[in-house]
Amino acid sequence: MSDADEITMSLLATVCNAERAELSLSTNLLDIGFDSLSATELASDLVTTLGVMLDSEALVQLYSAATPADIITLVRDALGKASSRAAGAAK
Repeated sequence: MSDADEITMSLLATVCNAERAELSLSTNLLDIGFDSLSATELASDLVTTLGVMLDSEALVQLYSAATPADIITLVRDALGKASSRAAGAAK
């Protein structure tokens, strides 16, 4: 896992009041109490910590994520889009 993946997992554990060691990529988010409030907190934490701004489509997917792997995919996609925009702006 990348540093961003590990940070995402740690943020997820924090918003769900879980231990990071308890989480795997396939953990059922409902089992650790992930709900709409947790999703909102996580989205805010991702902006603050990683600078990841999820677009409206990604936010909808965040609210319906079933596993940490789903969330990491959203974060990777958002980071990739941000990187592409930055590279385009630099030209």
